[in-house]
Amino acid sequence: MSQQPENSKQLVQVAYDAVKELDATDEYRLAGFRIVLKSLMPGAPAVSQLPVPQTGTGGTALSKEQPTPSDWQNTIASKLNITAEQVAEIYHFTDEGIVELIIEGKDLPKTNSKSTQHIAALITGGRQAMGIERVTAIEVVRSACEHYRVYDSKNFMKYTRQLGSKFRFDGSNSSVTIELTNGAFKIAGEIATGYLENK
Repeated sequence: MSQQPENSKQLVQVAYDAVKELDATDEYRLAGFRIVLKSLMPGAPAVSQLPVPQTGTGGTALSKEQPTPSDWQNTIASKLNITAEQVAEIYHFTDEGIVELIIEGKDLPKTNSKSTQHIAALITGGRQAMGIERVTAIEVVRSACEHYRVYDSKNFMKYTRQLGSKFRFDGSNSSVTIELTNGAFKIAGEIATGYLENK
């Protein structure tokens, strides 16, 4: 059994080594870094209080400085062409690196079809804007629709595909994925703006 690292600096190095080779964006590697560190040292201080070691052998460092709480908001905002303040009213970025919707169900459109499309555009837009994934599984959208009680099992796929060609659908049945083009990110941003204007 390996020996537990003795101090915070060693723990940070172990967590960093575990994620530095991930084929992902810096934001996603940082999310993985947090998860690994938390598993190594329950009750550890916030990652933002710990130093992130820099590579010396050709690897790519996560960041020279830890991101401020608003960094994830700025990342999404720049892709959706909305403000960081608007992002904070629509999304929550969890400690596990998950982008969640925090809009209120009462503010969604009155029909299941439009609500499904808005949820699909916003959840895929937020996750892909953050670099969490290049494509989003349809099950992520389905789960969000179930959460907001607008899921229509018979018409769910028809509603989501009505988002249009700027949202690229691939696969079939439960293996369907959605990839956003630049035009789709623009649509997601317009939906976000419309939601906030109508609150």
